Amino acid sequence: MNCLNKDNGCKFRYETGLEITKHLMNDCCFICCDNKKYGCNFFGTQDEIQIHLKECSFSINNYNNNNNNNNNNNNGNNYEEKLDEIVKMIDRIYNEISKPPIPPRDEEVERMEIIKMKLITIEKQNNEIQ
Repeated sequence: MNCLNKDNGCKFRYETGLEITKHLMNDCCFICCDNKKYGCNFFGTQDEIQIHLKECSFSINNYNNNNNNNNNNNNGNNYEEKLDEIVKMIDRIYNEISKPPIPPRDEEVERMEIIKMKLITIEKQNNEIQ
């Protein structure tokens, strides 16, 4: 039987469950990032995936951890810094999806611009309330 990551390029074939388990845990370098569903194209070994996940720009947990660290430093009172962090996250995601060889699709660029405009509108409304 073929490796579960055959569609990603792995050519490993196995006969027993023990063989595939050992392969997936130690050898297979075609394991996708857990954030593939959010657009991350990284793949590697299980160890490489664990290292990558700590810095993956598509990881919601990384964003939440960074945001919580910022909140601890400024007690969460600075709306503009939070908004700036969200815009930076959108820019990081945009940069990831627009890296060659996959150019950004027009609808993705348009969607990102709409999100940025909504964030700017929210910021203006918040400033008016304050």
